[in-house]
Amino acid sequence: MSNVVRMVQGSAEWHEHRRKYRNASETSVVLGLSPWKTPYQLWQLKLGLVEQEVTRAMLRGTELEPVARAAYERQTGRVMQPLVVVDGEYSASLDGWTFAGDRILEVKCPLKGRDSTLWKTVGAGQLPEHYQWQVEHQLMVTKAALADVFVFDGAEGILLEVRPDATAWPRIHEAWDKFAA
Repeated sequence: MSNVVRMVQGSAEWHEHRRKYRNASETSVVLGLSPWKTPYQLWQLKLGLVEQEVTRAMLRGTELEPVARAAYERQTGRVMQPLVVVDGEYSASLDGWTFAGDRILEVKCPLKGRDSTLWKTVGAGQLPEHYQWQVEHQLMVTKAALADVFVFDGAEGILLEVRPDATAWPRIHEAWDKFAA
């Protein structure tokens, strides 16, 4: 059963929460699929041996996320609420979740906008594997029927609908269990 945790994403409380849980955005790391971080670097972060580096891409995403969510809401007519959701040891910081709980939103704001590989990949109806695992983890935690990945260039966005694949969830559990061992 998923529980909503009341906290502001990006706050000190949120960062402390992330150190204690198995987070959706870290699942590609424990699977060895992250282009940005190794399992060893994540282990250091979880133990508090290093601080989370804030990159230019992360700053852009934080800055544009509310604008992107508003653009998504205009485009789809759906209202989304950003929330942190926990199911046991697993957590997902959602860019949006419908009030009915049936659909989640993952926003991506690549630095190169429309010229990014991400924009082109999503435009072709695909999602890079490392993001696929993040979204699958979010779907696992929320039990939502659908996830919308919204790639935003600062003015407009493109949308990819992702359906859950519950057969992938044991792989998420196994990778996290191995990482925690």
